[in-house]
This record gives sequence, C-alpha cells and structure tokens, in this order.
Amino acid sequence: MKKILSILVPFFALLLSAPAQAYYANSFRAQAHVTFTNVQVTATVVNQSWRAVVCSGYAYGQTWSGITYNGYMNNVVIYPGQYAYAQVYSNGFDQFVNGWSDIWCRYL
Repeated sequence: MKKILSILVPFFALLLSAPAQAYYANSFRAQAHVTFTNVQVTATVVNQSWRAVVCSGYAYGQTWSGITYNGYMNNVVIYPGQYAYAQVYSNGFDQFVNGWSDIWCRYL
C-alpha cells in the first residue's frame, strides 16, 4: 500500500501542476523599459512583433526608507506596435530611489 501511494502521490502532483507549466512554457520575459522619478515608477512594454501578446506582471519601486511598493497589470492585450504600462506612485515625503519590473508575456 505504501509503495502504491509513493508512486501515485508524485504522479497526481505532476498532473495537477501541468496547466501552470504549460502556461509558463509558452511565456517569455518582457524587456520592459523602466523609468522613475521621485514619486512615480513606470514600466513600459512595447510589442514590436507582428502578433498580439498578453502580458502580466509587476512594476516595483523602492523608497528612500526601504519600503517597496508594487503595481500590477493583469492579462493586458498589446497589439502590434502598441504599448502598455504599469505604474507605482509614492507620496512626496518618501521618494523613490530605485525601480524595476517583472513582466511576462505570451502570444495570443
């Protein structure tokens, strides 16, 4: 009985994770252009291909005090030649000193 369970548990775990692996297998990490000012971080993704893409991801901004804020874009369709962006805002008292992004896209 133990031997059967030791075979079936990993099999079902792999089976349940297959849809998530299939999504990331067709995804690619976008080269987002990140700009930041004292109060705003913007991550811009430009679609330079001939097919539409769907992108999701975060834009991060770290303030002078060390707090990290994030902004999220979820399943944004970007047509050829168009762009999309994620933004993060801070107040004027605790200003941004760094900004970065983590955005993944896939073709439609």
